[in-house]
Amino acid sequence: MFAGVSSFGFGGTNAHVVLTEAPSLPLSFDEEYLTYTETMAKPQPDILTISAQSLSSLQRLITTYKETIRDSSLDKRLADICYSAQQRRTHHPYRVAVVGETKQEIIEEMERIQRNKEWREDVKPKYTEPTIAFVFNGQGSQWQGMGKGLFRSNKVFRNAVQKCNRIFRKFADWSLIEELFSANKNSRLSRTSVAQPMIFAIQIALVKALSECGISPDAAVGHSLGEIAAYHVGGTLSLEDALLIIFERSRYMEMVKGKGKMAVVQLSFEEADEFIAPYRDQLSIAANNGPNSVMLSGASVPLLGLLKDLENKKVFYKVMDSDYAFHSMQMESICNPFEESLTAIRPKASEIPVYSTVYGFRHPKAGLTSKYWRRNVRQPVCFQEALEQCFKDQYDAYIEIGPHQSLRVVHGLFVAEKRLPTKRHHANLCSSLIHCQVRAIPRLGERMKPLWYALFVQSGQEERVRYLIDRHSHIHVDQMLIPKRKLL
Repeated sequence: MFAGVSSFGFGGTNAHVVLTEAPSLPLSFDEEYLTYTETMAKPQPDILTISAQSLSSLQRLITTYKETIRDSSLDKRLADICYSAQQRRTHHPYRVAVVGETKQEIIEEMERIQRNKEWREDVKPKYTEPTIAFVFNGQGSQWQGMGKGLFRSNKVFRNAVQKCNRIFRKFADWSLIEELFSANKNSRLSRTSVAQPMIFAIQIALVKALSECGISPDAAVGHSLGEIAAYHVGGTLSLEDALLIIFERSRYMEMVKGKGKMAVVQLSFEEADEFIAPYRDQLSIAANNGPNSVMLSGASVPLLGLLKDLENKKVFYKVMDSDYAFHSMQMESICNPFEESLTAIRPKASEIPVYSTVYGFRHPKAGLTSKYWRRNVRQPVCFQEALEQCFKDQYDAYIEIGPHQSLRVVHGLFVAEKRLPTKRHHANLCSSLIHCQVRAIPRLGERMKPLWYALFVQSGQEERVRYLIDRHSHIHVDQMLIPKRKLL
């Protein structure tokens, strides 16, 4: 584009300037990643909350919502209906929540809930503040493209990742943000030295985004790698100490790549311990994940041989897609130098209960030294034991924090079991947090309103669905008006 500017002076001096638009300057590092992309243009999912005073009302109300949403002749946007249900309704004791990006997805979820009877009665008094435990998952939850949309669309999330990156660059010669936006062919997420710091940064940023919306943990537990985030969020580790542990842990664990394999096996801890007895010097139970779920780790040949025997016994297993044998004797070679690298950390008293998956119970900060993190690398993950202690303290909801729900198959109480028909990974904030939160919503009720307003509400127009009242006939009979029979 060109423009001409003329100036005519009183003294007879004339000047004319022809201007053109300024050349495009290269974007700064952060501006490049904040540029609008196709990811931002994708539709955001809606979340519909339904509650009632009785189970029969809830069942009929679900049917009413289905019919209302299905009726295309009505000029009602799905976002408006969800907004009204979230923000303009009192949340009664009987509750369900569904999520979807289209009307059909919402309807299918409601039909599934009706078939499986997945409603919940909140029997706690209304004045009781619901309690939340954050469950931080470990390696295996990473995926290419995780966090891109959140980084672009949510300032709190972005600031948290940038802060992690600034501190991390003191230890490492690569950038978390550059890896976050790397092309598929250049991604290094298959390397544990890259995956672990990336997962940690995503987890911390998710916690910050949730906190901004009023959702903060009353307790925390972490699976293996996730313990570092759990103890940081719990106030025991500073962000600098946590990132130092992440950097050294991932760096040393990278050194044992190619020396073993891992597999999830559908056995109890006791059954698995019996099966690996002949291979005790080569195989270990890496994690006790649940009542019938363990992780086996060790040398590739004996592990694959054992899995063949288990297959013949009709025992389900899945070999992990990695060449690492974490939490096994193969970690012994790195334990001493790893422990020595963490002598500078200074743990503090935790601000909330944190349940250790090294010991299987709440662990005092006094023992959270470099020796503890050595055990975190070498010893089995006592996830089942830690969760049992957590359950005994009766938190109202358990929210899995991480790039993807890797723990949902272990315990039914995890709120990250929400599934959309075609997509497993989502790059924008709403989708990611919905996958973490949807099953917590019926439990938390009013406490979720700030989160709904900040993340899920896409319209402020009110569009209510009529509440269905239980109707009962009550006939009062006055005893004084009943003729008394005379006794003969």
